[in-house]
Amino acid sequence: MKLNLEFCKNEETLETEQKELNSKIEEYIDNYENMKQNDTSIELMLSLSEIRQNIINWYQFKKDAQILEIGANYGEITGYLCDICKNVTSVELSKEKAKIIEKRYFNKENLECIVGNLEEIQINKKFDYVILIGQIEKASKWLPNSNNPEKDLLIDVSKMLKEDGKILLATDNKFGMKYWNGKKDLEGTLGYKNLAEERTENGSKLFSEIKLKDLIKEAGYQNYKFYYTLPDYKMPNLIYSADYEITKEDISRNFEYYEKDELINFVENGVYLELLNENKEIFNFFANSFFVEIGNQEIKNDIKYITFSNYRKEKYRIMTIIKDEEVIKKAANKKAREHIKNILKSNLEFNKKNAKIIEEQKEDKIVSKYINKERFDIFLERIDEKSFIENFEKYANILYQNALDFGQIEKNVELKETIKNYDIKKLEKMKFAKNAYLDFIPKNCFLIDNTFYVFDQEWTEKYMPVEYIIYRAIQNSNFTEQRKQLLNQKYNIKENEDLFVNLEKEFKEKLVDNVMLKEIFSRKTMNREEIVATMNHYYNLKNIADVEKIKKEEEIKKLKEELEKIYNSRTWKVAETLMNIKNFGTKKGKK
Repeated sequence: MKLNLEFCKNEETLETEQKELNSKIEEYIDNYENMKQNDTSIELMLSLSEIRQNIINWYQFKKDAQILEIGANYGEITGYLCDICKNVTSVELSKEKAKIIEKRYFNKENLECIVGNLEEIQINKKFDYVILIGQIEKASKWLPNSNNPEKDLLIDVSKMLKEDGKILLATDNKFGMKYWNGKKDLEGTLGYKNLAEERTENGSKLFSEIKLKDLIKEAGYQNYKFYYTLPDYKMPNLIYSADYEITKEDISRNFEYYEKDELINFVENGVYLELLNENKEIFNFFANSFFVEIGNQEIKNDIKYITFSNYRKEKYRIMTIIKDEEVIKKAANKKAREHIKNILKSNLEFNKKNAKIIEEQKEDKIVSKYINKERFDIFLERIDEKSFIENFEKYANILYQNALDFGQIEKNVELKETIKNYDIKKLEKMKFAKNAYLDFIPKNCFLIDNTFYVFDQEWTEKYMPVEYIIYRAIQNSNFTEQRKQLLNQKYNIKENEDLFVNLEKEFKEKLVDNVMLKEIFSRKTMNREEIVATMNHYYNLKNIADVEKIKKEEEIKKLKEELEKIYNSRTWKVAETLMNIKNFGTKKGKK
């Protein structure tokens, strides 16, 4: 890597928080897994997580592409660009961040990082792609002397593009759901400024979809394609185009993430579901982020849907890409390539009468034809009860093909300890699959002319109860409770539910990245009701002296720490305002 400081004219003055973040990033650059165990602050995760690459790693770059990346930050996607393109020129405003990039990618010979703003830098070449990830909102920092920096940034970028070049732009939606929910604004405050203000002097600015389209046209571009991302472009789990009709199932892929001290108003997915029920046409207005492909020539990209499995351990993370006529699955990172190979291997061993896996190998990807038919689970949900039972039996009969009695396998060394230690009388009533396809469930197949066409068969286990797969089929479908009960009785699911719950727990322990799921995507936040209740509790404590009479020494210390944390939190002012509104006594301020 080459670090170019020729255009770096001003020394940085870093705030204490920025210095601390830079120091932590340098500390964990080569030990991301260790970082996850010690520090799961959102800023640190967003700087080092390979999930950041999701905003770009699905895109089909032309071979031997020349890339200009404006705003490399800490190099979140820079390394990926170096891996798939011929040459990458990254421009960064911060000298300190550029030095971190140099340390992070010292071995990337096809990378040059230039420090400076665009009014000072001279780049005498044209590129196939210009990357603007999270930068259009910071245009005034790139062009400090411009009266219309966002428009001028896009115009300046056009001069650096080849005739058939593309801009790949990602930015937050001014009216994204997370901002209505209380997400910190671009300056890190909780004032809802993104919703109400254009931009403070030399500050950041967000756009709605309509205004962003107007900006693109004003800058002289006639061709563009919009995508929407959930939860946002920094941690994408779902990216979809304007011509894709989002579903309730898709909303479940919106993994909200907040810092521990952020104050929220509601659960985003609940509101998204209500929007979908109310009016599908306005749903995209509230999407949290945009990804836009912009060019001077026609946009021929036929990708309409991309989803990622971010909650998994890195070695199991894959992406699913849906195009007009095909579906592609591939590794979301280098570690997951072995998982793709294992899926392909198990697919070759699938051997069931009246059932076919529709996916095939194509280079390092899994590819299938896009089937524009009703999935089997949706079909089951809408038919009458008699037909429901008859068609579910067709499915179950496929599972029971070539099934073995417990007596035929009980001495097998590959049998799980969980099963070996279960009630043998119950095991003797079950049937077992030698190669159990755990994802052979109704949502992963189509029934066409009495043949099941199966996809997404990622997981196989040796000698598993067929009834466990049926249990998974029931749990992963939106059947009514009445229909679930019918199936539970028919296949003795309740009788063995304790076994199936334990098997499912073991499966998830193998699959799930608990740090990402619990510390990031399921992190406990605070809402206004909780803040008011907490502060009301502390106001009712007359003073610390009263507490000391009834508390042990260690409890006193803990209470003081809690009080100090409350008084030092960013939400204190919000809470104090709320308490005044609610007339919580007459005492104000710190005791």
